[in-house]
Amino acid sequence: MNEYGARMPLWPQDDPRLVALVDEFVDDVLTARLHAWAEVFDQHFHHERGWDDRRVAAAHRVEGEALRDTLAAALPAPWHVDLDYWETLGA
Repeated sequence: MNEYGARMPLWPQDDPRLVALVDEFVDDVLTARLHAWAEVFDQHFHHERGWDDRRVAAAHRVEGEALRDTLAAALPAPWHVDLDYWETLGA
């Protein structure tokens, strides 16, 4: 899930078990993709107006779904990955 100013869109961010899993199982390429995905949100989604470009919004949604699947494959059981895609205004 994205949140304004959150560089790593994984929650709960304050759970030390999640931090340890990310450190152990999420490689640099996936980490960079997660950071880039959060950055696109920060640059293109406004809390009142929504997305500034429908094409960016559509690509962001597709990448979010791909990130969900890639992250789920990277983390061991019993961890489960959900995508909470709330940023649909203007999409």
